[in-house]
Amino acid sequence: MSKPPKLDVLDVADVPLREVSGLVLRGSDLLAVGDHDPVVFSAPLQPWPLDWQAIDLAGLELPDGGTQFEAIQPTSAHTVLVLQEQPARVLHIDLSVPALIGTLSLDVPDGHRLRQAWLGDRSSRGESLVLADRGHLLVVKEKDPSAILEFGPAGDDPVGWRRGGPTVAPAPGDATLTVLATWWLSGDLAKWLPDISDATIGPDGRLYVLSDQGSAIARLPDVLDPRGGKVEAAAIWRITGSPESAEGLVILDDGTVLVGLDTKSPRRNLLRLNRLPLD
Repeated sequence: MSKPPKLDVLDVADVPLREVSGLVLRGSDLLAVGDHDPVVFSAPLQPWPLDWQAIDLAGLELPDGGTQFEAIQPTSAHTVLVLQEQPARVLHIDLSVPALIGTLSLDVPDGHRLRQAWLGDRSSRGESLVLADRGHLLVVKEKDPSAILEFGPAGDDPVGWRRGGPTVAPAPGDATLTVLATWWLSGDLAKWLPDISDATIGPDGRLYVLSDQGSAIARLPDVLDPRGGKVEAAAIWRITGSPESAEGLVILDDGTVLVGLDTKSPRRNLLRLNRLPLD
């Protein structure tokens, strides 16, 4: 592949988080989380700049008192899954109360190629979260090496992922999920995206990933085989100016791209880019 085309930065706005690590759409609202603060921020997509409201989670007495929020995924009008990197788990939260309604521990079992890296490097575990079928979760490992992992109850068959396929949120309650399938980056995807810092489903139903180190966005194939294996990019775009610490990705209905930055400051940490070509 020749050099991928570029997406220009059209505008910059603020997210009131010191370390933006995850963005997601919930209807017409944008949700954001960060590594440092136990809070979820929400804002309608209009007007721009966004008018953010905070949902404070400090009173939930989170397990071990931890934050390290890396991603957020809506499961209903009021509930979300929040991915934590350290410890490796997913918190099921009802934001309307707010209340913790379940904790899902993420286990990489003995014998898996990533077990030692998962246990040994606390800053290179789960970076993003996507729902799959049967309550399974796709969790992206950031680097050393990057991979896409399907987590589900031990003994379940993997379901993989396909464009337009069903997605089912895990049931409330505590559980341990284990790796059922693994996909490794290959070809131009590994070349242009040396790490993965977020993943999202676009308005076209396709799976997109963001690279911090590569300042690039890739569209993945329409199917991730339940047997696992290698995955290559269907398309790649670079971000003009190579902004540092790109860690949140959302694609709006018209293809406009929003990228959140971990700038260590709650200012100028949300980029609005050109539209992606959607089909």
